[in-house]
Amino acid sequence: MEDKIINLTELELPMQMQKMQELLKNTEKNFKYEIITQHEIIMKFIVPLAAGAGMKCAFAPPVDNLWKISITNN
Repeated sequence: MEDKIINLTELELPMQMQKMQELLKNTEKNFKYEIITQHEIIMKFIVPLAAGAGMKCAFAPPVDNLWKISITNN
């Protein structure tokens, strides 16, 4: 399984959205992404999009204003 941490915090919000759309187009199996963002809207955007693609998501309340979202496809 490919594990990857993707830190979006240095990107502006529109670029974060674009990066997430690109990542979620991945149809390969057996990966786990941990996404880090400071924008709650990214969390609200990712979870339904990933679930609609058959991926599993988990997230925790923000710590130090950072959201961590796990996406797996296996």
